[in-house]
Amino acid sequence: MTKRELKRRLDGVFEDLTNTERVEAFIEAAGAGENDIVDKLTRTAPVHEYIMTDAAYRDGTREVLFLSELAKRDLVRRYRTIRVHELTRDRAVALVCLNEALGRLSRGQFSVDATGSMQTPQSWANDYDDTYEPDQGRLATKYRELWDGSALEFCFAEDAGPGEYFPGLAASASLAYRTESGDASAGSPPFFHGQAFVSEVRPLCALARFAETFHVWRLFAEEHLELELDMLLSVTQPVEDPEEVWTPASIEEAACRAVLSSMSGYLDAFEAVRERVAAHYDWEIDSYPGPEAVAEEQAAELAETIEVPLT
Repeated sequence: MTKRELKRRLDGVFEDLTNTERVEAFIEAAGAGENDIVDKLTRTAPVHEYIMTDAAYRDGTREVLFLSELAKRDLVRRYRTIRVHELTRDRAVALVCLNEALGRLSRGQFSVDATGSMQTPQSWANDYDDTYEPDQGRLATKYRELWDGSALEFCFAEDAGPGEYFPGLAASASLAYRTESGDASAGSPPFFHGQAFVSEVRPLCALARFAETFHVWRLFAEEHLELELDMLLSVTQPVEDPEEVWTPASIEEAACRAVLSSMSGYLDAFEAVRERVAAHYDWEIDSYPGPEAVAEEQAAELAETIEVPLT
């Protein structure tokens, strides 16, 4: 439609346009660059008065709800990351135990000839019947006996015993035995590259990030909202039918402090481990000031980024 046709169609009917027609006319006029028509569409639109909740109160409550949910999900996400890395570390502990079992089996308890054939004591039990050759069956049985005799229950969830993980961990142990046997006290390259070392460092780093995040939200709540952290975390959105709403994250300050207290040894070792790894790889790093010092700066940045509703 040309500009002239648009003007002719709208001439004298601006006041009678429905909302839909007015919006459609706005799109056409704006697209055609007819600013005078856009202006007239706006001036002739119906005017209404509305009653609404005070905007400052509405925006303030929305901001508090947003901050509360953000803090809860931030802390829960950091905590879950710790737990994931803890489980990986526990599997590595089991792997080290399996490697020790391999070492015990290899120290004169069986022999391997030049062709790779094993010879095991006839007195060893064989639980595998025809599944393997007799010597292989006896060796596999002995390996499982050593595995079952290890106190590894702490490495697994309550609903999954160590037996469930035996095949996979046995394979990992066989493949990783040489790379995991570095001298941990000397910090040799096999140790630093090994899965056991990495699995110890990851929960340590995750705990440091959790501690920083906890103190960020604590300081932000106390210094910029003038609230206790638990008061901020307890804010939830009221709903008419809670069953239709996704359950929000739930966490409180005491639970956070309990995590930090129970794993304080990790936090105490964090800087020493960083320095040790950096020295091994000849890296230059800044000293770690501690989670609270890091959090203080981040809390101030958060306050500048987010419009604080209580000021």
